[in-house]
Amino acid sequence: MATHGGFVHHFRILDQRFVGHDAKQLPALRGSLPINEAAPRRVRTKWARRVRVALLDSRATKTMLFGLLVFAAIIVVVFSFVGTYNRLVAAADKARRAWNELDALLRQRHDEIPKVIEVCEPHLAHERALFDRLLETRAAVFAARQTRDADALSRAERSLRAAAAELVIDRAAKVPALAASPAFGLLRQRHATLDLELAQRRDGYNSAVRDYNAAIGRLPGSLVALVGEFPPLRPLEFEPSGT
Repeated sequence: MATHGGFVHHFRILDQRFVGHDAKQLPALRGSLPINEAAPRRVRTKWARRVRVALLDSRATKTMLFGLLVFAAIIVVVFSFVGTYNRLVAAADKARRAWNELDALLRQRHDEIPKVIEVCEPHLAHERALFDRLLETRAAVFAARQTRDADALSRAERSLRAAAAELVIDRAAKVPALAASPAFGLLRQRHATLDLELAQRRDGYNSAVRDYNAAIGRLPGSLVALVGEFPPLRPLEFEPSGT
C-alpha cells in the first residue's frame, strides 16, 4: 500500500508541473523528461543524404551517357570521313590511270606525225604551210599533255585531227604516186588505228571523270573534297561540236 501511495504521489507532482502552462511552454517541459527527440532528426538527415547521393549519381550517369554519345558521334564522323576520303582517292587514281593510258597512245601518235610528213613532203612540197600547222598542233598537244590540262588538250587534239585529216585525206590521197606508196598506206592505216584506240581510251577516261565528279558532288564527298583538296576534273572532247 505504501508503494501504491508513492506512485500516486509521483503522478500528482507531474500533473502539477503541466498545470498552468500553455502549448509554447510544453516543449521546454518535455526536455526535462527522459524522451529522446534526436533520433527522428538523425533519420531525416540520413534519408536526405541518401536523396542527395542519388541525385548526384543520376547527374553523373547522365553526364557519362552524354559523353559516351558525343564520343560515339565523333567516332562515326571520323570513320565516315576516312571512308569517304579513301573512296575519293580511289576515284581520283582511276581517272589518273585512265589519263596515263590515253597519254601513252598520244605519245605514239606524237612520234608518228614526223613520219607522215617525211613520206608526204616529197610529193607535196607546196603544202609547207600545212606541214607547219600540223607540227604546231602536235606541239600544242604535247604541251597540254605535260600540264594535264584537259580543256587545252581537247582544243589542241581537235586542231591536230583537222590538220592531219586535211593532209592525209584531202591532199595526199589525191596524189596517185603517194596514195599507191606502201609506206604511206601503212602510215595511213596506223593513223586510223590510233584514232580508234584514242577514242576508246578517251571514253574510258571520261567515264572515270564522271564517276569522280559525281563522288565529290554529293554529301559527304563534297565536304571531304573541300577539306582534302579534290578539284573537279574536266572531260575530253576530241571531236568538233555537233559531230
